[in-house]
Amino acid sequence: EPHFGHSEAETQAEEVTTDGLETARYYQSILDSGVVQTRAELARHLGVSRARITQVLRRLKSHKDDVA
Repeated sequence: EPHFGHSEAETQAEEVTTDGLETARYYQSILDSGVVQTRAELARHLGVSRARITQVLRRLKSHKDDVA
């Protein structure tokens, strides 16, 4: 079965690059573009769990809260 999410190496790299903010921005950009409508659809689209989507997007929200 094809895997559309991150490889293990990409996931490890994500953890050390600006706290994964790039990944969070990428996930949010897919939602904003209308390719998918919900986080559940985004999870299926990327081949990751809904919990993972929430976890990653929470970084973006907490970063915005920290900056504001």
